[in-house]
Amino acid sequence: EKEREREREREEERMGDDVEEMARRAVKEIERKDRRHKIHKYRDCLLGSDIVSWISRQRDGGKTRSKRESVEVANEWQRRKYLIHVSDSRKAVEDSSSAFYRWSSPPSATSSPSPSSPPTSAACAEEEESASGSGSAYNPLLLHFMEDPRRLEVFAESCRSQLSTTDTKIGFKEYKDVFSGDDLTTWVLANSPVPGITRAHAVAAAGSFLEVNLVESVLKLGVVRDAVDAFYRFGDRLRFKAECLKQRHHQKKMGLAMRDEGLKPKYPVILVPGLASSALEVFESDTKPDWIRTRVWIDPMKIGNLQKAQAIQNKATKVKDRLAKKAQKHVPSEHVDLLLHSDKNRDALSRVWLKHMVLAEDGFSDPPGIRVRPVPGLHGCDFLGEGKFDKKPSYVLGFLIEALCNFGYDTNNLTAMPYDWRIPPEKLEERDRYYTRLMRQTELMFDVNGEKVVLVGHSMGNRCLQYFFAWVEKHSPGWCETYVQSFLAMGAPFLGAPKVVRSVVSGDQLGLDMFLLLKEGLAMARANASLPWLFPLREEDYPNDVAYCVDGPQEQWTSHDVQGMINKASPRSWGFYEDFYLNSDLFLAGGKALDSSPILTRPPVNIWCVYGVNLRTEVSYYFASDPDKPAHFSLSAAADHLSYQKCAQNPGGIKIKGGMGFETRRTFQETVGYEICGDGTVPYASLQYPRVWMEDAKKNGKSIEIVEIEGADHRDMLSEDVLFYVVLTFLSGSSISFDVHKDK
Repeated sequence: EKEREREREREEERMGDDVEEMARRAVKEIERKDRRHKIHKYRDCLLGSDIVSWISRQRDGGKTRSKRESVEVANEWQRRKYLIHVSDSRKAVEDSSSAFYRWSSPPSATSSPSPSSPPTSAACAEEEESASGSGSAYNPLLLHFMEDPRRLEVFAESCRSQLSTTDTKIGFKEYKDVFSGDDLTTWVLANSPVPGITRAHAVAAAGSFLEVNLVESVLKLGVVRDAVDAFYRFGDRLRFKAECLKQRHHQKKMGLAMRDEGLKPKYPVILVPGLASSALEVFESDTKPDWIRTRVWIDPMKIGNLQKAQAIQNKATKVKDRLAKKAQKHVPSEHVDLLLHSDKNRDALSRVWLKHMVLAEDGFSDPPGIRVRPVPGLHGCDFLGEGKFDKKPSYVLGFLIEALCNFGYDTNNLTAMPYDWRIPPEKLEERDRYYTRLMRQTELMFDVNGEKVVLVGHSMGNRCLQYFFAWVEKHSPGWCETYVQSFLAMGAPFLGAPKVVRSVVSGDQLGLDMFLLLKEGLAMARANASLPWLFPLREEDYPNDVAYCVDGPQEQWTSHDVQGMINKASPRSWGFYEDFYLNSDLFLAGGKALDSSPILTRPPVNIWCVYGVNLRTEVSYYFASDPDKPAHFSLSAAADHLSYQKCAQNPGGIKIKGGMGFETRRTFQETVGYEICGDGTVPYASLQYPRVWMEDAKKNGKSIEIVEIEGADHRDMLSEDVLFYVVLTFLSGSSISFDVHKDK
């Protein structure tokens, strides 16, 4: 065994030498030239098929390599960063004439320099001649950056501040604040801290800007092209900072990189998830006793798995064929129907699941014979699914929790407070004593850690925390000052979200299109009294009116406020709004003085807001009613011709598609005076509302910090390193080292 192990080691060493030696020769021998694929032109690249063919012709111990072995060698070059795909540096080598590659940093073509000593000037000169367009073999500028990653950060910051941008048009689309690959390469060449580099070296160094998210291609090319018709823009500065931090410490996990930076947890944390983000399990069920102590939110097999339904249908077809051959044998038709109509099986299962999810007529009580409650602790809001295939796609706060643990948090200073997101806030306290338990948990964390607690909310979880601040100050004035350090609001809908109006009027599948029918989503939205918690407030702050409706064939769109539209479609939902929100002393207090109502009053704590911007976000809807069903409304594409037209039916001139109006990065926001949009779910006016409180906070010795992340989606950001970078920075007691809003 030892002899075989030594033989394997010798073979690996020999293979390594062969791979490196072949790469040196390949730099000179494999043809490189400019190539075109569809509308894109790529400079100085190699074909995947040429690479594999060349390797297969090289003898291995007197034998010719097979295609498979040749691809393995080529992929070894790719793993060693000798070779990269022109649009994706992580893509493996393919034996294809339509796959283009470039030399990145192959070994010297004349010698084998050690990492500690650069090649001779003669070797460099020879390499520069042989590697004309890629800045390949030995790149002194890249080596300069690799010796100390901070050098790249400093150089990149200079590029951001000095390189001029312009507006340009590509096809029918207009891009603002962009620059060409030629401009970027010229700037790198002129400002290089290493003298004597070539333009090819500058192109390769500019490519490193893509890897750290300093720049991004407007056409998603994935590489920097030294061309006047290849356009780029500066990426989000936070993403750049986060990526540089990971590279500096050679870590893939942001929590570990932050820890290596010398930061550590300062404040204890309690997490509060958003709408539909707490797992729910069955505690009582007369209908399905075997479901007790299993999750009902969310388990695809309980909702009705489509693959399973398809399998049943296939089996039913075979049964039908077999029975046709035995026509003389009588089989009860209902047995055949049960197998043939797989939709009926699915519908039956869905109805049982829906019966467990939908509350009683009052919007908060359990239906007879059924009791569903939230799963407690971190496990109740990390991943909603528990299966092998549905766990990761159903993530909520799981990746954020992992980052917190990598950073140094544990059960002594980290917990979560899931809640039953179907019921209104006052019933959370009445039925589950939720706010009392949140209050006690905060006090316990404070006693254990000797530090004030940071309450972290996402989406509707922020609404829940705002209600909590009003509730606890009413019962124990001054409590927040004693126990709460800050309120960290991620993607907070401070003015609600118009998307909820669509859910109640025409239905929404909550992202579960594979399993949840639209009518089931509509039934849940109208039956649960929690959704009115997110009805839009201060509608005048939005770019358009929230709802328009056409009742006849004349296509005369009539504007409706939220109350009018909800009353037309679901009077029951508006009744919930009046009972639990409009007349609540802890929410709108009658709604007579909206701006001074509890929900729009500044919480008595420091506030850290983090949210994404510049993703197309729903703000307006165009509904058509069904003449035969007065309370049935659907989105109407008949309004799409009004897209981008400023008129009475589209005063903001926003994009309209499929009956939905969207704010985009070109939408002017009256509240701030410039063009920007929301995070794909919550409009910008709602996300940025805490700016109104800044002056009052300063007078009262509190701070409000707002961090906007370019292109961060409302839910997807919960899995992104840039969010972890911001959150962990705050929780360590530090602050973001630059004014993100001013920078934008």
